[in-house]
Amino acid sequence: MLLISKMELSQGSEYKGLYYYGHEVDLFKTCNLPDSFWVSHGWGSVNSDLKGFYKKSTKEPYQPIYIEFIGHPHYEEPDGIEALYDETVHISKIIKIEALVPSGCK
Repeated sequence: MLLISKMELSQGSEYKGLYYYGHEVDLFKTCNLPDSFWVSHGWGSVNSDLKGFYKKSTKEPYQPIYIEFIGHPHYEEPDGIEALYDETVHISKIIKIEALVPSGCK
């Protein structure tokens, strides 16, 4: 069950939560909610900046980092592993990224 409706995930919304990356995982989870989102960030600086920071800042695969970004839902028929997630969200612009997860974000 989605706790965040598609209306709330409108074009150009601000998102805050946890980002995970690893083999077949490119995941965003909003703080304190159970929903998980496959991340679509295309190619270019957003993709390389996020993955580069993740690789430099984590010691283990699938270790969460904290991220705030501007994004929007990406409505496309899920393919493969993407189908396991509640929605797909596209990251347009990174606002804040930190290796340490704030205590209020789980």
